[in-house]
Amino acid sequence: MSNKKRLNLVIPDRALERMDWLQKKTDAASHTEVIRQALFVYEQLVSRLSEGSSLMEKTAKGDLFPLPISIDVRANPKPELKVAS
Repeated sequence: MSNKKRLNLVIPDRALERMDWLQKKTDAASHTEVIRQALFVYEQLVSRLSEGSSLMEKTAKGDLFPLPISIDVRANPKPELKVAS
């Protein structure tokens, strides 16, 4: 037996439409693949944001702007400086 778990989702029609759109745009084989890819991207964002990074958007003209991300993450505590005695 594999280490997989079954998850049943109840989502609104609009969310399913968005998932269908994402599946077509990314050539994902299934809704499950869309969710796996989305989870990976979300994990990367949370990891970077918790390290204090910020996400930037590069416009078609090449300008850079901070991209607001509405993910509340707990930042890693800054290391304590120890004074040699």
